[in-house]
Amino acid sequence: MPSLIEILQVSVPAIILNAAPTATSMIQTSLLGNHASTAALAAFGAVATTAGTLLSVFNFLTDGVAAKVGWSVGQRDWASFAARVRMAITWY
Repeated sequence: MPSLIEILQVSVPAIILNAAPTATSMIQTSLLGNHASTAALAAFGAVATTAGTLLSVFNFLTDGVAAKVGWSVGQRDWASFAARVRMAITWY
C-alpha cells in the first residue's frame, strides 16, 4: 500500500499541471483587460473557449494512453511499454 508521501509525490505535480492552464488563461485575460480593447478581450474569450472545447474532446486519448503505458510499466513489460510509447508518439 502506498504511503502518504508517495501519494503526494504523484498527486502534487498532477494538481499543478491541471491548474496551470486555468492560471495562464486568467493571467492572459487580466493583461488583455488592462492593456487592450474590449474587442480584443471578447475575441480572446471566444477563441479560448472554442479551442478549449475542441481540444478537450480529445483528452480521453491522453488518459487512455497514460493508463496503458502505466499498466505496462507496472507489469514491467518493457516491450509493450516501448510499443505503446512509439504508437502514442506517431499517432499524435
